[in-house]
Amino acid sequence: MSVDESLSRKVKDIAAGFVGGATQVLIGQPFDLVKIRLQTSPSGATSTSIVRLVLQKEGPLAFYKGTLAPLFGVGACVSLQFYGFLETKRQLLKRLGNLELLLWPQTYLAGAAAGLVNSPVTAPVEQLRILSQASTKSTSLQETVRAIWRQQGTRGLYRGLGVTVVRECQAYGVWFMSYEWLLQTVVKQRGYKGRDDVTTPELLLCGAAAGNALWLSSYPLDVIKSNVQTLMANKAAFVLPVRTFLFGFLSQFNKKLIYPPNPDQITTKNRLFPTYIENSTELGNIILTKEPLLLNFTMPGDEKCNKVTQSLFDILSDKSKYPLAVDKLVSLANIACDGPGGRELQQNYAVSKIPTVVLLKKQMVVDRFIPSDVGRSEAELSEWIKSSY
Repeated sequence: MSVDESLSRKVKDIAAGFVGGATQVLIGQPFDLVKIRLQTSPSGATSTSIVRLVLQKEGPLAFYKGTLAPLFGVGACVSLQFYGFLETKRQLLKRLGNLELLLWPQTYLAGAAAGLVNSPVTAPVEQLRILSQASTKSTSLQETVRAIWRQQGTRGLYRGLGVTVVRECQAYGVWFMSYEWLLQTVVKQRGYKGRDDVTTPELLLCGAAAGNALWLSSYPLDVIKSNVQTLMANKAAFVLPVRTFLFGFLSQFNKKLIYPPNPDQITTKNRLFPTYIENSTELGNIILTKEPLLLNFTMPGDEKCNKVTQSLFDILSDKSKYPLAVDKLVSLANIACDGPGGRELQQNYAVSKIPTVVLLKKQMVVDRFIPSDVGRSEAELSEWIKSSY
């Protein structure tokens, strides 16, 4: 059979992909920002609360934060996707001598090839977008690139490349296979002579349904990728060994078992730092706070420690449970003692038992709390905070 391998055909594939990618960004960017905030939020926020907070604190234009990089980058990515898929399809048809590819495994493999070709562009483009969207600060694309380059160089720009390749191959293998199957189904059920008879609305519905299949099959990998490119931003992750990556990621996820309340549920003015402190560098700026600071030395994932941490969150965030006057403020930072940095802080503050809560005033240790009964930790903590302030 004759396979069209002309230059004009390939240029059309690339151009169509670029226009489709740019359109995808303009339509999907607000939804993507909410997705990234959900995936990287340490506070168990909901879509509604994120939308509300973005509108209140950053304004409606914030939904298009980080658009510049993906506007051109995703256009280039989708161009590569379509070119990679169609070129692989052409080569398979030429080699096999068939009129059409089988859905499995040939169409899936052609889609996976599209994901592989596009990954080296997707990884840095999506990292810039994710870092911009995950941050509530207003930073330019140039500032983000400069910061990554200064800290980690080229390796920093390609952080998360390994999991990006896995996600892209899986996602686009499923997308192209689902899309082709849906088109074949429409042609058969509608009695069309060929796919050229399929209407535009039908093409759009097939694309949307294939998109749902893409995300259902690859969303867990996307969550992992987002966390690699944000939570591990200071760990120079490039291509992590599978065992190291899995244990590292599950450890990060385990530390989120106890969530602080959503910002809109906090009825006091106390500062509750939402992430676990793992070393003295992370603690450095926090201990300069003017108000008394509670350091909760804890072991994330331990049931007893989690109950104490949850009690602290409940007391300090709920005005009805807070034992002090509303103008007497307290800050809370949670020290994770399951790593070398946390254990070093544990030694620095002479903490011999976990969990222990240390009270600092003007950076000096003035008191400490060791729960005698976890079941009564909230009542004991409340009384201790009241008497030690």
